[in-house]
Amino acid sequence: MPHARPFNLKDLRHCLLLVGCAGSEVAWNLRVPANEASGPWRAMFKERDPRVEGWTRDPQDERVAALREKLQRSNCMPNLPVFSPLDPDYNVSAVASFFHEHGFVVLEKALPELMLENLKNASGYIMRRIFEEDPEGSFGGGAGKLPHRYSLGDASGTKSNFHLDAYAELVDLPTTTPLLQHIFGSIEYLAAGSGGDVVLAGAIEYQSLHPDAIWGVLEGPVAEQEVPPAVTINFVLEPLTALNGAMRVVPGSHRWPERPPHLLEEPDWMQFNTLCPLPAGAAIFRDNRCWHGGTPNLSENFRALPNVEFFPPKEIPGQDFYSPGAILNIMPFLR
Repeated sequence: MPHARPFNLKDLRHCLLLVGCAGSEVAWNLRVPANEASGPWRAMFKERDPRVEGWTRDPQDERVAALREKLQRSNCMPNLPVFSPLDPDYNVSAVASFFHEHGFVVLEKALPELMLENLKNASGYIMRRIFEEDPEGSFGGGAGKLPHRYSLGDASGTKSNFHLDAYAELVDLPTTTPLLQHIFGSIEYLAAGSGGDVVLAGAIEYQSLHPDAIWGVLEGPVAEQEVPPAVTINFVLEPLTALNGAMRVVPGSHRWPERPPHLLEEPDWMQFNTLCPLPAGAAIFRDNRCWHGGTPNLSENFRALPNVEFFPPKEIPGQDFYSPGAILNIMPFLR
């Protein structure tokens, strides 16, 4: 991960003209219009941030400068509660109750220094590979497939990163496992995948609020499930600030049956309910049903939040069923 330097518009402007700074990192590409990703899936995903239509992806654009001032003034969740599993008064049962009520919780000091450094290096390796394929930062990724954003899972040929030791080590940590066991009420939960998201410096668009995918068949409405159908833990690699694309969340939305509002309908309290400031090494637990979304990254460096996804104890659909046409049960459109 590139070393963060004080924000300097003059130096950054020089980098912009070269498309990338800090080695192979892509940042603030002036040639990528707002909302216009180049990936083939843009025909399927119509998400746009109408508030930045026509803007230039340039920190000196007066509209970008005004957005920066607004984020510095208003962004970050007021009185964001953060718990530490290393605190002698840490009560894992109470923290699990907070998670069930709000749909998220933050633990600081979840990663020791060596694991944090290894995860930074592994994520940097993934990003170098991505930049080799997308030197403009225009392909688009993550929910909505906006430019200057990527999904670390979707970018992997295996749809996961468990083949990298630094990601595989995240499955069972002394700081996170006890809380997962309390959330699921069992030690038999499943590690389902390892991805995350990345937002490049110069991502001026907001990502719409959304829940994450829930896999499998549920009995009853998803909002009424007492045990979370899926839990994601994102790991913070660099300090999250009001300006570097931290995630915003809507507490309690994991139990709401309605759909999230569109960007133009989103109230200010949701737009600025961002999980910052947070230190490197923190872990963000999130019920996959909880509404969340990316925010603009107006800093100098990309922000990566690698994750691991967990499922509650359950039988795998179709387990021990064999038939030449078994695939037709999960992909009926092939019939």
